[in-house]
Amino acid sequence: MASTIHADVRKTIETYMNSNWSYTSVGYINSTLDTDGLSEYITITIRPVDSEQVILGQPLNLSDGQRRDYVLFFQIFTDLGGGSGRAYELADFIEDLFNMKTLPTLEGRKIEFLVPRPPDSEGDVSDTNQTRKGWFQVNMDCPFFVRK
Repeated sequence: MASTIHADVRKTIETYMNSNWSYTSVGYINSTLDTDGLSEYITITIRPVDSEQVILGQPLNLSDGQRRDYVLFFQIFTDLGGGSGRAYELADFIEDLFNMKTLPTLEGRKIEFLVPRPPDSEGDVSDTNQTRKGWFQVNMDCPFFVRK
């Protein structure tokens, strides 16, 4: 039985990240990542944004007349007090992986990434949230859509 579109997208992105990301540990939504002893890590959340019925040939020449929009949301954590350079370097690595990338999904769909939005200009010193205490945090996201 074919998986749902969201499950297919999630599996494809996790497989792609696990094969191509070696810079830090990665945490996915609803999974446990032990951050004890880590000096940096990222978390990834896939956020559905919208779906729409489109007319054949517009705007993306979709044969099935559907497009699903998502945002791949990244939280980048580095040691507090170490400056912002490493966090932005990790953001650059993320951009290199996803900028205008097309990935075939496990179920035969296509994921088409757009240009990632730049990370927060200021970052965030996370010193009040108990699960993120002592981390410098930068967020960025990459919009993408899925089609058949």
